[in-house]
Amino acid sequence: MPPASDCLRRVAVIANPIAGANHGHSPAQELVDLLVHRGHEAQLLLTKGPAHARDHARNAAPHADLLVAAGGDGTVNEVLNGLPDPARTPITALPLGTANMLGHELRLPRTASGLADIIARGRTGLFDLGMATRLPDDSAHPPPGASAQERRLLLVASAGFDAMVIHHISAHRRGPQGLRRYVGPILRTACTYQPPRLTVHTPGQAPVQAELAVVANARNYGGLFHVARAARLDSGLLHAVVLRRASRLRLLVAALRALAARVAPCVALPGQAVRSVEVRSDEPVPVQLDGDPFGFTPVQFSVIPRGVRLLLP
Repeated sequence: MPPASDCLRRVAVIANPIAGANHGHSPAQELVDLLVHRGHEAQLLLTKGPAHARDHARNAAPHADLLVAAGGDGTVNEVLNGLPDPARTPITALPLGTANMLGHELRLPRTASGLADIIARGRTGLFDLGMATRLPDDSAHPPPGASAQERRLLLVASAGFDAMVIHHISAHRRGPQGLRRYVGPILRTACTYQPPRLTVHTPGQAPVQAELAVVANARNYGGLFHVARAARLDSGLLHAVVLRRASRLRLLVAALRALAARVAPCVALPGQAVRSVEVRSDEPVPVQLDGDPFGFTPVQFSVIPRGVRLLLP
């Protein structure tokens, strides 16, 4: 049994009890019990609604050596955004959600015992942090909540069809959201879907017209896809991948090719590495960050190299 790491002795486990298809309380409690048994000071903090994980992280960070987000990627994002200094207090995930992108990217164990072993070793490192800024809308009819706002992101952001699905899920979610529960929202979104008109601006390049824009800080997207194969959490850059045409059929083809880790034929910027990306549109288009809604376009994304500390497996 590995002893508790001196540098990560105080651990706060912030758990979303309705993560994924199962309740996240029991695995999180198991992790806390294991850590206490191994000599850590560990506490369990359950979330009760949106943004509660952010509040827990803000309050726990000054007194903890490590924060564990027990839930999905949305819980990880909330914890990230609650940190007073993300480069100082390390975070990790006990992957209990539907996609678990961070878990896939870092190959984190999905069991409490496996994660407890990694915590005991106490290895951390600095990785890139993304920033999203929702820009003021110059149109005559901006959507609700369109004022400037910033939020950190760790993995991936997008504007277009997938963000529309995520907005729909968020508006109608009433409990655990397993992978099968994505089918209905995807089909309902597809029934009324009209490809948006986006303009993607990157430094030193002419604007690109597109119907789907993805900004990746990591390769994995949705737990299934590899959209930007060259993206890395420690590259110091973001990767802009856009589809010039994103009809229902083209989205299906692109998804199948992404499943096979291939670049879709309709990609206009195949993983272009950039330090910032701006996405604008004639009409407001939904935006998502790490699997959670983030208002509507226009939006700007930028990168802070070595801006967040993560637990290393």
